[in-house]
Amino acid sequence: MTSLPQLRSLSILAAPLMLGILAPAAMAGPLEGYSVGAGVRTGFNDGTSFAIDGKVPLTQFKIQGNGLGVSLRPAVIFGDETELRAAATVDASVSKLTPYGGVGLAYNTDSTGDVSPMLSAGLEFDVQRNAAIRLNGNYIFQDGDTDAELLVMGVFNF
Repeated sequence: MTSLPQLRSLSILAAPLMLGILAPAAMAGPLEGYSVGAGVRTGFNDGTSFAIDGKVPLTQFKIQGNGLGVSLRPAVIFGDETELRAAATVDASVSKLTPYGGVGLAYNTDSTGDVSPMLSAGLEFDVQRNAAIRLNGNYIFQDGDTDAELLVMGVFNF
């Protein structure tokens, strides 16, 4: 049975995900670059699982024609247990490539219900105007252990 602290942790990480997937146009304002993606996750200590992720840009600006910004990147991973990820990243857009990196939290809904810090980095490659491929790596610092995972996603930008 899920305890109250686990539910609080789950709601803290689920709220950014819902903003990423269901962000209304009124929130967008002058910001561009919202996205939602679906794909697979694989890791050293985990099997291959289906994953959904998103990107919510928090701020963007241009430096010498190249875009730079800060985004929130939530994800849900559906395996033996549902896992949640939420990272704040710095994004650098150069032509069709967008490398990014940042920090966040990983919530595992196993029997421990741990919330662990993580490092996140990745690369998005624009295939078409509204479509991209995202490669994302997470390094999760767990008690007495660490975990590394790779997500490969097909992404729709809006």
